[in-house]
Amino acid sequence: MLVRGDGDDNNLHHNHETAATSSAGPMIKIDVAYGELKKQIAEQTGLEPEKQRVLFRGKEKEDDVHLSSAGMKDKSKILVLENPTSKVKKVEEMANIEEKVEESIARKESKVEEIKETEEMSKAFAAVARVRKEVDKLSERVAAIEVAVNSGTKIAAEEFGVSAELLMRELLKLDGIEAEGEAKLQRKAEVGVVSIEVANTMFIYLFHLFSVHIFNRWLKNLN
Repeated sequence: MLVRGDGDDNNLHHNHETAATSSAGPMIKIDVAYGELKKQIAEQTGLEPEKQRVLFRGKEKEDDVHLSSAGMKDKSKILVLENPTSKVKKVEEMANIEEKVEESIARKESKVEEIKETEEMSKAFAAVARVRKEVDKLSERVAAIEVAVNSGTKIAAEEFGVSAELLMRELLKLDGIEAEGEAKLQRKAEVGVVSIEVANTMFIYLFHLFSVHIFNRWLKNLN
């Protein structure tokens, strides 16, 4: 069997001599079928039988047709081409592989994104929890001031100002927390709590000022 390239890397042309005395390649008997011929060509070229087009006098025969029936004689030549459909199949297979690879990458990226979102949400929960802890302490402080005011104890104005300022700082911390979903709802709820505490502090302060004013007027009337 003689194999030569025709200048096109995609096609292999084969000159095959069927003579038993040929020194150019293996002996091929005339009474074998095209299917057997394709198997022998595959052994020599690596081109699988189903990807071959074996032409004799420009015509292609079925695999079960014998060479002699097709009119082949001693030293007849055949032309072997790669079937174009096999190339299309290769392209489709490569496209399927690429698609599967892209899907796999997309799934991994999606999983990474989910992990990232979970981590960000956990950080948001932790940040809100830290603010809540500080607000609870400040709430106790404001409650103690309220008890003192109600009992008639004089409280310095700075005490109210410091409490309100500390609460406002926690409010700013909440505003700086990036959160989504449940974490966002918790942040919103905590903002409401802090806002109420700030308002309560100012109310206690105003009540204290009013009480002091009334007390001073009472003392003045006594004099």
